[in-house]
Amino acid sequence: MTIKGKTLIASMMIFALAIGLFAGTLMKGAEKTMAAPTNEDDNRKTVSAQGEGIVHAAPDIAIVSLGVETSKKEMEAAQSSNREIMNDIMEELNKLGIQEQDIQTENYSVYPDYKWENDKRILTGYKVVNMVRVKIREIDHTGKVLDNVAAKGANMVNGIQFTIEETSQLYQEALKLAVKDAENKAKVLTGYFGIGSLTPVTITEKPQGYYPLQYSDGARLMAESEYSTSINTGQMEIRASVDVTFEY
Repeated sequence: MTIKGKTLIASMMIFALAIGLFAGTLMKGAEKTMAAPTNEDDNRKTVSAQGEGIVHAAPDIAIVSLGVETSKKEMEAAQSSNREIMNDIMEELNKLGIQEQDIQTENYSVYPDYKWENDKRILTGYKVVNMVRVKIREIDHTGKVLDNVAAKGANMVNGIQFTIEETSQLYQEALKLAVKDAENKAKVLTGYFGIGSLTPVTITEKPQGYYPLQYSDGARLMAESEYSTSINTGQMEIRASVDVTFEY
């Protein structure tokens, strides 16, 4: 090989080595550039608190499950007797100002009635049960409604439930109280350390609502009662709950 050829090969090797060193320098720079950025949230100082708000209100609607149970030897007779009494009850409800859309049939049953005699089951007749769900909008008249339908032959009431027709505004009031409660709790937690300024970061509403008052002791109405039925509606609770995270 000539001196000229050897010189050319040496020059090419030096050029390749220079390119390799330059590429390595670029990669190191890229590694520095691609380093994961710091998360500002990791440095954020926060405190979380749960708040609860309760609003009390008187119910304005009573929902009553009432009806008739009849028993006869023949099925047709039991059905006919039940139908006549139920028609009288429906007419009375109409006279009391309760509209059709506020009366809903919830159970109608016909079943055989047996008795045991000498270890044998003997058919004695048939029973018919007809129950309706009645919404009483004039809640103060609930006792009168029960008395009047009992006088017409109703002999069953399976439950009385008190509720509120419109709760959205009451719930919003409870929600405001819940947020304020969470703020007060957070201030107590941070105030001990001399921290005064709080800024809400996240607010989460937790499912709550309200719970109707219900009496379901399976009471039976007595038409011959000398006294008007006393109904106490009491107070209802509308609840709201939130989780709030504050930054300080």
